[in-house]
Amino acid sequence: MFRLFLFFSVLGASFGSFGQQLIINEISQGTGSSEYVEFVVIGSPTCTTPVPSLDLRKVIIDDNNGYFATGSGTGIASGAVRFANIPFWQSVPQGTYIVIYNEASPNSALPPNDLSLTDGNCRLIIPASSTLLEKTIVSPTTTNAAYPPDPDWTSGGAWNQLAMANSDDSFQVPTIPSTGIPFHSVSWGNNSNNTIIYFSGTAAGKVFSFTNNTSNNWNTQANWTSGTVGVNE
Repeated sequence: MFRLFLFFSVLGASFGSFGQQLIINEISQGTGSSEYVEFVVIGSPTCTTPVPSLDLRKVIIDDNNGYFATGSGTGIASGAVRFANIPFWQSVPQGTYIVIYNEASPNSALPPNDLSLTDGNCRLIIPASSTLLEKTIVSPTTTNAAYPPDPDWTSGGAWNQLAMANSDDSFQVPTIPSTGIPFHSVSWGNNSNNTIIYFSGTAAGKVFSFTNNTSNNWNTQANWTSGTVGVNE
């Protein structure tokens, strides 16, 4: 993780909103339930000082909500998590890595918690229960793929709303406002509909990483690598 050769975006790409410039960079199933997801705040390369910042307030992160496969047995964890609607997320520098992890079973590959945007290391390591996050348990569910309005989100996240099934699931950054189409996603197993990045078979013991093998396009399958937990994280 923390691969510094990752550039911010495909040159010339356009985006629906600044807050949507968040991509998945790495997903680890860890050992047992020692899961984490790493994101990168992207944008158009620039020589401007200071580095441009993006507003990530209320940007949702979630596993499968039914978009990639419907019904039970498709990895749909009830609810979702989002970046809290607080000043902390109002101005996040491009190039910042953000790791959200299951603090009930911390992955040994992770550095200590890092909740500062001003320490100069361009990274955040955040336990899922942090008050920097908000959660909803209202939806999505196995029968309702929609994300609820603001009153249904409460302070403090929870990994239960993000927990990833080893055999069949996805992880996504939904488009905000919701259009039913994710901005970025990584899927595996039977989550084979509407995929952006997809790996066949189980994700048990694996880590999926954006390794820029052919380009800086995070939506190109050839730029992603399936590795082994404990070796390739």
